[in-house]
Amino acid sequence: MADDDYVSFGDIARRLGSQAQYCSRYLDGLDDHPYLGENIRIRGNTSDYHSLEIHKDDVALFISRYEEYVAWRDDPDLEGPMPKFC
Repeated sequence: MADDDYVSFGDIARRLGSQAQYCSRYLDGLDDHPYLGENIRIRGNTSDYHSLEIHKDDVALFISRYEEYVAWRDDPDLEGPMPKFC
């Protein structure tokens, strides 16, 4: 299914030390996860995480948002409401 402009979302999730089934929740904000998918081009269905592909030009943006969220989430001095990451 992948063409030259899209890459497997599972590959990106593994680069982040995770799995597509968990990282895909950030593409649609499921289960109280923050929505990090604004203006991110994806193909496939988040309910079928094996089908997900992300546009190669959006990979760095998604990784940046995810890493920013994880740093905020894991901050021992965390206070206040969750900031917007998109």
